[in-house]
Amino acid sequence: CGTWPKKFSKSQTLRRGIGRHSFAGMADEPVPKEERDRVFRKLLAKADNRTCFDCPQRKPIWASSTFGVFICLDCAGGQRRLGTHLTFVRSVDMDTWTRGQLEAMKRGGNGRARDFFRAHGVRDLHIRQDTKYASSTARQYRDRLAKEVQQALQGGAAPSPLATPELPKKSFFEDFEPMEMPPRTQSSPALATPAASVKMPVPRAEPDAAQFRVRSAAQMKQARAASGKLSAAGLSAAGLSAAGLS
Repeated sequence: CGTWPKKFSKSQTLRRGIGRHSFAGMADEPVPKEERDRVFRKLLAKADNRTCFDCPQRKPIWASSTFGVFICLDCAGGQRRLGTHLTFVRSVDMDTWTRGQLEAMKRGGNGRARDFFRAHGVRDLHIRQDTKYASSTARQYRDRLAKEVQQALQGGAAPSPLATPELPKKSFFEDFEPMEMPPRTQSSPALATPAASVKMPVPRAEPDAAQFRVRSAAQMKQARAASGKLSAAGLSAAGLSAAGLS
């Protein structure tokens, strides 16, 4: 991969995307084969990168360093016919990669590109390649990715997702902050306590068995006295028995 002709300025290089158009310094530095293979193993292990960006083909082994996406062999041929001014295609295991191109793949990815295209109205990502990559959405994404790569190589951007350290997880109690209750004002009445507002029923005492027997004996004496008075008044024994007084 040679350097881009000197007739192109740095701003023109940035607008044309990453591709083989390099920035100053380490962007043109070739990456060793071992480092290239290690980076692509991690990137291709992600679920979003296991399917071609332009078609449903599985296990893509080609890539567009301009857009940071992985594509299959057939789609790689189609993109090459579009010209390097739109997209620059490389093989992940046969071609030499520069630091700038590899950084574009780290910061790009099929998942991020799909989200960007769909958010800007491109719902069907399997449309014709000439229509897809010549659109204003493709230009916006290409320029944004190129700017991020330039900032990363100059040391002014956050580390790439592959190098981002995982933050330690906090427990629930470390993150918990107690909520302060607002002070009670005159307009908010005090809550009534159960002892002041609710009167509990007082259970009735059960009668004692001895008291029950005394009351029954007194009632029997009263009944016998009443039956004697009625008998003296001339009621027959049969009438007393019918009245239950005998």
